[in-house]
Amino acid sequence: TAATTGTAVPFKVKFMIDTAADLLALLPAGLPEPFTSADIATAGRRSKRIAMRAAYCLTRAGAISCVGKQGRLQMYAVVPELQ
Repeated sequence: TAATTGTAVPFKVKFMIDTAADLLALLPAGLPEPFTSADIATAGRRSKRIAMRAAYCLTRAGAISCVGKQGRLQMYAVVPELQ
């Protein structure tokens, strides 16, 4: 079984996304404020590439905004109106 071998088991989750605030449910729990795409990758146990795509999509949707930089990484925060 997957539990004993340590392999991932794909599963589907369905939910409605009507507003930018609904997208915030896709962010992993425990992110610092502000956060970087590296923080998303670490907290969500995903690749940096996927985390960067998520940050881009959330920014374009208006759920998060860029609030500065940490070295070469952009720092993001949840848009105050959506908190």
